[in-house]
Amino acid sequence: QNVSKNQSSVPKKTNPSMLEQTCSLIRNFPEYLDVVVSVARKTDGRHWADLFSAAGRST
Repeated sequence: QNVSKNQSSVPKKTNPSMLEQTCSLIRNFPEYLDVVVSVARKTDGRHWADLFSAAGRST
């Protein structure tokens, strides 16, 4: 199997989304969980999977 110069057999890393970067930043503050809950309340339920995926588990 030949691999051209433009192709790689190693999967490329994807950059974290803006949402993931934001969650990573605010995770440093004690109000983190309160902020996530507040955002969830103001966000359409269709987007909750993305929000909670980026926010992580609360345990």
